Amino acid sequence: MHRLLLSFILVGCGASDPPSGSGSQGLSSSGESVATTSGGTDSTTGVPATSTGSSTSATSGMSPQDTGDTGDEPGGGSVFIQNPDAGDPCRRTERPDGSQALSIECSVERQDCCPGEACRAWDNSGGDTWNASRCSMVDADAGQAGETCTVEQSAVSGIDSCDVGLMCWEVDDETLEGSCVQYCSDEEPACTGAGEVCAVFNDDYLPLCLPSCNPLGSDCGEGRGCYPNADTFVCLREGERTHVDLVFQPDCPAGTFHAPDDVASCPDDGPCCTAFCNVNDPDACGAAQCLPYFDAPPPEHAALGYCSVAG
Repeated sequence: MHRLLLSFILVGCGASDPPSGSGSQGLSSSGESVATTSGGTDSTTGVPATSTGSSTSATSGMSPQDTGDTGDEPGGGSVFIQNPDAGDPCRRTERPDGSQALSIECSVERQDCCPGEACRAWDNSGGDTWNASRCSMVDADAGQAGETCTVEQSAVSGIDSCDVGLMCWEVDDETLEGSCVQYCSDEEPACTGAGEVCAVFNDDYLPLCLPSCNPLGSDCGEGRGCYPNADTFVCLREGERTHVDLVFQPDCPAGTFHAPDDVASCPDDGPCCTAFCNVNDPDACGAAQCLPYFDAPPPEHAALGYCSVAG
């Protein structure tokens, strides 16, 4: 009877086709300010672009518990439903028992989930870095930018206590607590925090408003460094799993960054960590040269350079 009733509903009302992928844009895939990885020298910096091979953008890979497919219930599986409060079909799924399941991939920039849900970055492969996006329910007393937040399971679960348009950032692995930061867009960054810029990581799945900084006078705080992102610099926690074109800058200690092998004597093929330096200091790199970081530096980074030989 349960299975016949579900079939009647599907035939009588029709299931809405899920929307296509988010197609969100970011600095690491398009736009004028990002370095290409096809070789040669970046158009805005003096540092040659790092080529690390092609990067495949992950797609949403929902597990049975996420999609609503219980696997052991009659008539199991999820159906897409029309939300009466929205002009277009929502991305929400409903289990046969009537409970709501986490939805399919969405856009963290457009926040195109159903009312009461937020689009958040997560890891859909069981790993430790953000490689997809998903809709998840929002708490009634959701946290605002700068407030303390919590995550469920891990920092990359895509389930946290922040409000729509925010995510729980710099999460402690033991307490699962962090602070809410704002998602942004490269078209309209609209970062509201003082001194924040829009930094885009992880194949556009992680566009965040983060504090800007100067590598020569970083005040990012203990355990954090000032790392490059496109043509700007932002404070990141050392070891944070953020990358641009598969280069994980926070793997380098604070005060250094991943430089291509052709500008730094790396022990192995590929990029390695080299230090920032002041081009006006002749002894900044010892026997090595301190080369300008930018071909045409902006005023705030006029003295910024990098050591030609890795330390």
